[in-house]
Amino acid sequence: MPGQSTTRVGRPSRISPAMQKALQNRLDVRPNMYRCDIVNFLERKFGEKVSERAVGRALKSMVWTRKINRRIAKQRDPDIRDWYLYQIADFKSYHFVFVDESGCDGRVGYRRWG
Repeated sequence: MPGQSTTRVGRPSRISPAMQKALQNRLDVRPNMYRCDIVNFLERKFGEKVSERAVGRALKSMVWTRKINRRIAKQRDPDIRDWYLYQIADFKSYHFVFVDESGCDGRVGYRRWG
């Protein structure tokens, strides 16, 4: 809006620009970190304790959204898919056996939310 000041009001952030830069670099490597993990990372690296809420505000200012992490399957490569279809072209439908892994816990080792 015209006439509004762009100066910030209130306490300055406990997360400095250097901390934000280090956090951005860390999130580029590990995008699935929880806020508590980020708090521990910043405390180890900078020796300063910050709250999870401060981390949330920093993430918002960095335009880092809570998004679903997805692994990109190798099967999406069109060359590999064509090669696979070429390999199975001689088989009939009754040659295939499909196994359901419904009893397998696929969450182990993977976090859904980043």
